[in-house]
Amino acid sequence: MTGKHSAVASGAQKDIFDVFDSLKIPYDVFSQVEENPSLDTVERGAYFGLEKGADFIIGIGGGSPLDASKAISLLMGTKESTGKDLYNKDIPMKGLPLIAIPTTCGTGSEVTPYAILSLHEQKTKKGMSQRLFPNLAFLDPGYLESAPPSLIQYTAIDALGHLLESYINPHASLYSKMCTEYGMGLWAKGKERLLTGHFIKEDYEHFLAASSIAGMAISHTGTSLPHAMSYYLTYQKGVPHGKAVGTFLASYVKACPYKELIEKVESILGFSSTGEMKDFLERIIGRSSIPEEEGLACAKALLSNREKLANCPFQVTEEMAVSMYKESLDFIR
Repeated sequence: MTGKHSAVASGAQKDIFDVFDSLKIPYDVFSQVEENPSLDTVERGAYFGLEKGADFIIGIGGGSPLDASKAISLLMGTKESTGKDLYNKDIPMKGLPLIAIPTTCGTGSEVTPYAILSLHEQKTKKGMSQRLFPNLAFLDPGYLESAPPSLIQYTAIDALGHLLESYINPHASLYSKMCTEYGMGLWAKGKERLLTGHFIKEDYEHFLAASSIAGMAISHTGTSLPHAMSYYLTYQKGVPHGKAVGTFLASYVKACPYKELIEKVESILGFSSTGEMKDFLERIIGRSSIPEEEGLACAKALLSNREKLANCPFQVTEEMAVSMYKESLDFIR
């Protein structure tokens, strides 16, 4: 299961083909997974796999192919199921064996049980209710070297989002904090080269490891407000996921009232203040503009997102939600 480009460009797909050919294991390729995969796509992928009689699945690519592979695995492993069943916790679903091979350094999907899918009927993105961890994850930083610099930048910022949202989270534990602190330290090693897009080999290893470690952390805690706030930009405006998440990170950190926690975050990441973090991120991703009425509507909608609010360690008022949107976006009147 792949997208249209990175599995081939990175060499990961050829590596898998070479292994299968040497072992005389037949295989088929479903390469129709789009960015922000839809429920329709995963249903088509499951039908394709069932028609071919597949015994197991290998997902290769960024977060979209890996998330889609989880959903497809569940649909293939649970006969007579439909895409809507992925959003019903009361239906027991079991997936086919799944191997995940990332070619980006953002989602950590290879080590999480989550899958975010586009629901066109609702005009939004939403995580499926069913959970599935891949059986195996193979991390090769060499697969990142063929990626465009902007892809490394945006996916690395997505990983930073996972680190910050799992750290500033009421469900954070000693274990998840250990992961995030180590992950933030790895992430910080290459952060200055995120500004230029000129990376060295060690950067790929550090960002990929930080991404997977962040994935382990959010498997404990889930993501929080920046991810919830990002979905509108991604679905309605076509903004890349990592860029959309990064848009709201500084305002989330600034809103957190726990001073010692924020000082530790800034120290590990190498920022002197939340303002410096905000300036750093905007130098990479810029600022997005949306109509003011849409921004205010998003702020109100955020207050109804119980799942993400439950992952925020402080109470969010409507005034605070509006303020976070205004600080993060340029409102057009």
